[in-house]
Amino acid sequence: MCPDDAGVFQWAAGVHQLYEKAKAFVSPQARQRRQAQRRLEQQLLALCRPFLKGPSVVQGKLCRRIERFIKELFVFVADPAVPSENNAAERSLRHLVTSRKISGGTRLEQGTNSKMTLASLFGTWRPRGLNPLLQCRFLPPLCHPMAALPPRPTLLLAGWAASFRPILLHLTTHYRIES
Repeated sequence: MCPDDAGVFQWAAGVHQLYEKAKAFVSPQARQRRQAQRRLEQQLLALCRPFLKGPSVVQGKLCRRIERFIKELFVFVADPAVPSENNAAERSLRHLVTSRKISGGTRLEQGTNSKMTLASLFGTWRPRGLNPLLQCRFLPPLCHPMAALPPRPTLLLAGWAASFRPILLHLTTHYRIES
């Protein structure tokens, strides 16, 4: 953002004010929520309209993006179950990104697929209050090569792919195993 450009600052303040207005809107009636969503979409497009055609204006690129995705921007107004921001999603991915940067990623596509599958499973189990180590014991044979063996953490740690040993060690130290 150009802090010295009063026009850009004024436009950004208008967009932010509209967002705050959308977050503050509450109605128990679905029809009113959908009407409010459409009104907010039109107001945002009105803020962007002067900048849609100008390739040299700073906010032109963002306004064209807003125009393209306008139906997705205020979904949280019509559906209270949808959050107004994506902070939870960003936080849930942060450890994967950090891990990838530290380790340099995986060598093979199969390793990437395995890591993403495990991250998805662990990310699902945790909010449900399930113990990830115990849940790993119940994975089907196609996903878990040792599923046919007796469910003992020592066998799991000794026999499973070496790349997942740190994850499993973390699980065994942070979750109590109950028989």
